[in-house]
Amino acid sequence: MASKINELRTKFQEMKNFLALVETDSGNYTDISIDVLWYFSNDLNIPGIYVITNKPYKTVKQQMEKSGLNPNKMIFIDIVTKMAKGDTEPKSNCFFVESPKNLVELGTAIDMALNAIKYEDKFVFFDSLTTLLIYNHPDELVKFFHLLGLKIRNYNINGVILSIEKKDNIITERISQFCDIVLNF
Repeated sequence: MASKINELRTKFQEMKNFLALVETDSGNYTDISIDVLWYFSNDLNIPGIYVITNKPYKTVKQQMEKSGLNPNKMIFIDIVTKMAKGDTEPKSNCFFVESPKNLVELGTAIDMALNAIKYEDKFVFFDSLTTLLIYNHPDELVKFFHLLGLKIRNYNINGVILSIEKKDNIITERISQFCDIVLNF
């Protein structure tokens, strides 16, 4: 796995202001997520937006702290906690979206987060295309990620979309046309 993580970092270092689609299997999902966040947050020391699609904010925050990442450098957009009736007490660095089905609210939360980070350098990390595919029609997701790609380009920042290999083939080929690079790990 270490060689794959080094390859990921090398590819990212070769690019500036990019949108990457990173495909991995479920066994490497957590390691790849942590490494992407580590690269931007710790190696480059830039703030970012983490769109959480699989676990509640509280769990992700704990995992990040355990891995040596500072969650205070990020704004989180949690799309699962409200739906699961979890703790959605307001946090200064977390937006809770009603449901993974609500792509309009998600887009608005991303806009608000992008505007809240006052630094020019920032990144957007979308932790799973797979989860959104469960709740949304593929055509709607393609439109959503096309708009997300345009936002990332308009802000001249970096973006990473994580996808579980083989599970998302319905739309990854279509979304990859909006990306600068597709990596498989």
